[in-house]
Amino acid sequence: MEITHENLISLASLLATLLGAVYAGRSATEAKRQARAADESLRATEVQARTASEALRESTRQNLISLHAYRLEIYKSFVRVRRELGIGGTLRKEEVRALWEHALVADLYFSESTTDRLRTFVDTLLSTFDISRDWQDLQDDAHGAMDQPAAAPTEDELLQMSTALHLNLHGELRLANPTR
Repeated sequence: MEITHENLISLASLLATLLGAVYAGRSATEAKRQARAADESLRATEVQARTASEALRESTRQNLISLHAYRLEIYKSFVRVRRELGIGGTLRKEEVRALWEHALVADLYFSESTTDRLRTFVDTLLSTFDISRDWQDLQDDAHGAMDQPAAAPTEDELLQMSTALHLNLHGELRLANPTR
């Protein structure tokens, strides 16, 4: 076989085709490896996303439980005052003052409407103490000849206020399912 210019071009063309095939095969293998790496990376990202989602759920649950402790303190203070009203016991001003202190920060833990009801209830109780004290002073000066002023709410009115407020506080205090 004679080496001609055309044979050399054919040989070079064949060699170029073979080299192209080898490099294409290597590229395909590398592309396959990169696709597997991308797939593994995607799976790892999905696991991280699930872990982050679970961490967020747990953090939210812990925050709810933490807030619940503060809500419970306010609720317990309210229940002590309400119990004394309900049994016709002597309502101590210290208990009302403790509830008043809770009412000052209630907006951090309860809805606006519940906070407003709580503050109105406490203000009414405190004004009742003030009216009662002022009336008592006047009655002492008048030697018992004065009737109690009409501005002071009755025990029944206070109980009605407290019943509506109790439902609000209790509803907002409830943790539906803190473990979810």
